[in-house]
Amino acid sequence: MATVYRQAALRGLRINLSAGAAGFKRLRGGIGTMEYSAVYVAHLRGRRRHSVRLLGSIASRIGEPLLKRYEL
Repeated sequence: MATVYRQAALRGLRINLSAGAAGFKRLRGGIGTMEYSAVYVAHLRGRRRHSVRLLGSIASRIGEPLLKRYEL
């Protein structure tokens, strides 16, 4: 996280780390929005690159529908 903060500060960028407490946010009138993270894998060797892509595919096909269903 320190690297993310440092890079954002150096480049004058904003970062969004709004994870957790979905129920509490809804009580305050918040509306849920799906958030995504990008992962650069081109520098990784084949097996590791494939593993990261597989994890992303599982998250998209299983995790995302569960988050939407239970409004998390």
